[in-house]
Amino acid sequence: MKRLFAFGAFMLLFVGFHTPLAAGFSGYGCGTMCLASMNSFCPSCGPMTGGYFNTYTPWAPRPPMWWQTGPMMYSNFYSPGPWSYGPTYPGLMPSYFPGVTHVGAGKPNLYLQGKPGTAVSVKMSFEEGGNWLASVPSHGKQGWKGVLAEKNRIQTDQGTYSFLFSDYRVNGLSFQEQKGFCSPREGVVGKMAMTLHKAGFTAREIADFVEYWSVKLPPSKSFCVYPQDERQLNSVAPLEITPKPVAVRRVLFVVQVEEGLNASGARFSQAPKQSWSPQPLRMPASDSEGLVAREWGVAFMFAPAKSN
Repeated sequence: MKRLFAFGAFMLLFVGFHTPLAAGFSGYGCGTMCLASMNSFCPSCGPMTGGYFNTYTPWAPRPPMWWQTGPMMYSNFYSPGPWSYGPTYPGLMPSYFPGVTHVGAGKPNLYLQGKPGTAVSVKMSFEEGGNWLASVPSHGKQGWKGVLAEKNRIQTDQGTYSFLFSDYRVNGLSFQEQKGFCSPREGVVGKMAMTLHKAGFTAREIADFVEYWSVKLPPSKSFCVYPQDERQLNSVAPLEITPKPVAVRRVLFVVQVEEGLNASGARFSQAPKQSWSPQPLRMPASDSEGLVAREWGVAFMFAPAKSN
């Protein structure tokens, strides 16, 4: 009887130690997880474990050591990035991004239009404590350098691209917050696309916008949108482009979820009171008239920035 009791106590300790590892409660150990593949991960399974992988075992094995650094921690496909659902002030989670400023610009795409064979150089800098988060191709200290190819593609030593991509953080204290619009979720991307059309973007550039942002907006039933153009952007993220463009159009939509409205003293917490229109800008009819740059992007708040 004593042996049976001792064996039972041993098994209780053994199972009690190994079950959390197998179920995903602990971040240590390996077990059958070493045999799992990423495409078998189930983010909605096991809410106490952060999800788990499907394997040929009767239990849920724990996630691998890298699960906290990627989509195992949050779904990055249906949101712009790590998103805070807190009731105080929802927005991008600042701890996941370097920098201390309050506005995160997501995927500004910079398109260049000009005569094929034109050598181009683009350099972006930041004011107000802004900083890079990402760039494709790599921006580096020298900026982007390349040659325009057919269909306005950009040939660089890192590859050929349809546009220059970046993510960055800026303060945004000089951004306007009185003009824009509010819309239910199902209509907001269409309204932003129409704004791009009025601002002179091409059908291909607008299609890129719709394809990406129709699935990347954060969770909310409605949004308020505060467009910024070159009047605001040139003061926080100026561009140096060679040869000098005959026209530069930049539009960044600051998007606020409805849960972020009415926060006392916070910027972009009140619905815009006026409609917004881009400043008049003549776009050349053909590539032979000179270089043209067009940039669109969407921005979200990290934390409330106090109004001046």
